[in-house]
Amino acid sequence: MNSAGNAAIALGLLKSATDDLVKLCLERVTPGKNPDLRDRLTVQTAVAKSKTLLSSTRAQLHNAVAIVWKESQEGNTYTDEQLADVWAASVRAATDARSMLTEIYAAAGTAALYTISHIERTHRDIHAVLQHGIIQPHWMNQAGMAYVGLKPTGSMFRI
Repeated sequence: MNSAGNAAIALGLLKSATDDLVKLCLERVTPGKNPDLRDRLTVQTAVAKSKTLLSSTRAQLHNAVAIVWKESQEGNTYTDEQLADVWAASVRAATDARSMLTEIYAAAGTAALYTISHIERTHRDIHAVLQHGIIQPHWMNQAGMAYVGLKPTGSMFRI
Protein backbone atom coordinates (compact mmCIF):
# COMPACT_ATOMS: atom_id res chain seq x y z
CA MET A 1 0.00 0.00 0.00
CA ASN A 2 3.01 2.25 0.45
CA SER A 3 3.52 2.25 -3.32
CA ALA A 4 -0.09 3.37 -3.81
CA GLY A 5 0.53 6.19 -1.35
CA ASN A 6 3.55 7.40 -3.28
CA ALA A 7 1.61 7.17 -6.53
CA ALA A 8 -1.20 9.21 -4.96
CA ILE A 9 1.32 11.90 -3.97
CA ALA A 10 2.68 11.97 -7.53
CA LEU A 11 -0.84 12.27 -8.95
CA GLY A 12 -1.63 15.04 -6.48
CA LEU A 13 1.46 16.94 -7.60
CA LEU A 14 0.43 16.54 -11.22
CA LYS A 15 -3.09 17.79 -10.43
CA SER A 16 -1.64 20.78 -8.65
CA ALA A 17 0.66 21.65 -11.57
CA THR A 18 -2.19 21.21 -14.04
CA ASP A 19 -4.40 23.54 -12.02
CA ASP A 20 -1.56 26.05 -11.82
CA LEU A 21 -1.02 25.94 -15.59
CA VAL A 22 -4.73 26.59 -16.18
CA LYS A 23 -4.55 29.48 -13.69
CA LEU A 24 -1.56 30.90 -15.56
CA CYS A 25 -3.53 30.65 -18.80
CA LEU A 26 -6.34 32.71 -17.33
CA GLU A 27 -4.04 35.35 -15.83
CA ARG A 28 -1.07 35.66 -18.15
CA VAL A 29 -1.11 37.94 -21.19
CA THR A 30 1.88 37.76 -23.53
CA PRO A 31 3.12 41.17 -24.68
CA GLY A 32 3.65 41.74 -28.39
CA LYS A 33 2.54 39.51 -31.23
CA ASN A 34 3.19 36.17 -29.57
CA PRO A 35 0.11 34.14 -28.62
CA ASP A 36 -1.05 34.14 -25.03
CA LEU A 37 -0.23 31.02 -23.04
CA ARG A 38 -3.79 29.70 -23.36
CA ASP A 39 -3.68 30.06 -27.16
CA ARG A 40 -0.62 27.82 -27.54
CA LEU A 41 -1.29 24.32 -28.83
CA THR A 42 1.38 22.83 -26.57
CA VAL A 43 -0.36 24.23 -23.51
CA GLN A 44 -3.83 23.13 -24.62
CA THR A 45 -2.53 19.65 -25.41
CA ALA A 46 -0.66 19.39 -22.10
CA VAL A 47 -3.77 20.33 -20.12
CA ALA A 48 -5.95 17.84 -22.01
CA LYS A 49 -3.39 15.04 -21.69
CA SER A 50 -2.88 15.71 -18.00
CA LYS A 51 -6.59 15.69 -17.18
CA THR A 52 -7.05 12.43 -19.08
CA LEU A 53 -4.01 10.83 -17.47
CA LEU A 54 -5.15 11.86 -14.01
CA SER A 55 -8.61 10.43 -14.54
CA SER A 56 -7.49 7.10 -15.98
CA THR A 57 -4.56 6.40 -13.66
CA ARG A 58 -6.55 7.34 -10.56
CA ALA A 59 -9.34 4.98 -11.60
CA GLN A 60 -6.89 2.13 -12.17
CA LEU A 61 -5.07 2.75 -8.90
CA HIS A 62 -8.27 3.10 -6.86
CA ASN A 63 -9.69 -0.07 -8.39
CA ALA A 64 -6.57 -2.13 -7.63
CA VAL A 65 -6.43 -0.89 -4.02
CA ALA A 66 -10.18 -1.40 -3.53
CA ILE A 67 -9.91 -5.06 -4.55
CA VAL A 68 -7.10 -5.76 -2.09
CA TRP A 69 -8.94 -3.79 0.62
CA LYS A 70 -12.15 -5.75 0.04
CA GLU A 71 -10.30 -9.07 0.28
CA SER A 72 -8.66 -7.92 3.52
CA GLN A 73 -11.96 -6.77 5.05
CA GLU A 74 -13.55 -10.12 4.25
CA GLY A 75 -10.65 -11.93 5.94
CA ASN A 76 -9.40 -13.38 2.66
CA THR A 77 -5.82 -13.55 1.53
CA TYR A 78 -5.37 -11.52 -1.62
CA THR A 79 -3.53 -13.15 -4.49
CA ASP A 80 -0.14 -12.22 -5.86
CA GLU A 81 -1.92 -11.05 -9.01
CA GLN A 82 -4.20 -8.74 -7.04
CA LEU A 83 -1.20 -7.31 -5.24
CA ALA A 84 0.66 -7.06 -8.55
CA ASP A 85 -2.20 -4.91 -9.81
CA VAL A 86 -1.49 -2.44 -6.99
CA TRP A 87 2.25 -2.41 -7.66
CA ALA A 88 1.83 -2.04 -11.44
CA ALA A 89 -0.82 0.66 -11.14
CA SER A 90 1.32 2.54 -8.61
CA VAL A 91 4.51 2.50 -10.65
CA ARG A 92 2.70 3.37 -13.87
CA ALA A 93 0.71 6.20 -12.28
CA ALA A 94 3.79 7.74 -10.66
CA THR A 95 6.05 7.49 -13.70
CA ASP A 96 3.33 8.79 -16.03
CA ALA A 97 2.66 11.66 -13.63
CA ARG A 98 6.35 12.60 -13.59
CA SER A 99 6.51 12.53 -17.38
CA MET A 100 3.35 14.61 -17.71
CA LEU A 101 4.49 17.13 -15.11
CA THR A 102 7.73 17.55 -17.06
CA GLU A 103 5.63 18.28 -20.15
CA ILE A 104 3.62 20.86 -18.21
CA TYR A 105 6.85 22.43 -16.95
CA ALA A 106 8.05 22.78 -20.56
CA ALA A 107 4.70 24.05 -21.85
CA ALA A 108 4.53 26.75 -19.16
CA GLY A 109 7.72 28.27 -20.54
CA THR A 110 9.65 30.86 -18.60
CA ALA A 111 6.85 31.19 -16.05
CA ALA A 112 7.89 27.81 -14.65
CA LEU A 113 11.61 28.55 -14.37
CA TYR A 114 11.75 30.48 -11.15
CA THR A 115 11.56 29.18 -7.61
CA ILE A 116 8.52 31.38 -6.96
CA SER A 117 6.63 29.28 -9.50
CA HIS A 118 4.40 26.57 -8.08
CA ILE A 119 5.01 24.50 -11.24
CA GLU A 120 8.76 24.67 -10.65
CA ARG A 121 8.28 23.41 -7.10
CA THR A 122 5.99 20.52 -8.08
CA HIS A 123 8.45 19.60 -10.84
CA ARG A 124 11.19 19.24 -8.22
CA ASP A 125 8.92 17.48 -5.73
CA ILE A 126 7.68 14.82 -8.14
CA HIS A 127 11.27 13.85 -8.89
CA ALA A 128 11.89 13.50 -5.16
CA VAL A 129 8.82 11.27 -4.76
CA LEU A 130 9.98 8.98 -7.56
CA GLN A 131 13.44 8.56 -6.03
CA HIS A 132 11.87 6.45 -3.29
CA GLY A 133 12.60 2.73 -3.56
CA ILE A 134 8.95 1.79 -3.13
CA ILE A 135 8.04 3.23 -6.53
CA GLN A 136 11.03 2.15 -8.65
CA PRO A 137 10.57 0.44 -12.06
CA HIS A 138 11.75 -2.96 -10.79
CA TRP A 139 8.37 -3.36 -9.07
CA MET A 140 6.81 -3.59 -12.52
CA ASN A 141 9.02 -6.64 -13.10
CA GLN A 142 7.81 -8.12 -9.82
CA ALA A 143 4.21 -7.57 -10.92
CA GLY A 144 4.99 -9.21 -14.25
CA MET A 145 6.34 -12.25 -12.42
CA ALA A 146 2.98 -12.67 -10.67
CA TYR A 147 1.09 -12.21 -13.93
CA VAL A 148 2.98 -15.05 -15.61
CA GLY A 149 2.55 -17.43 -12.66
CA LEU A 150 5.91 -16.97 -10.95
CA LYS A 151 6.36 -16.13 -7.28
CA PRO A 152 7.60 -12.52 -7.01
CA THR A 153 11.06 -12.43 -5.40
CA GLY A 154 11.06 -8.84 -4.15
CA SER A 155 11.49 -8.87 -0.38
CA MET A 156 8.83 -6.20 0.07
CA PHE A 157 6.33 -7.51 -2.48
CA ARG A 158 3.92 -8.72 0.20
CA ILE A 159 4.74 -6.20 2.97
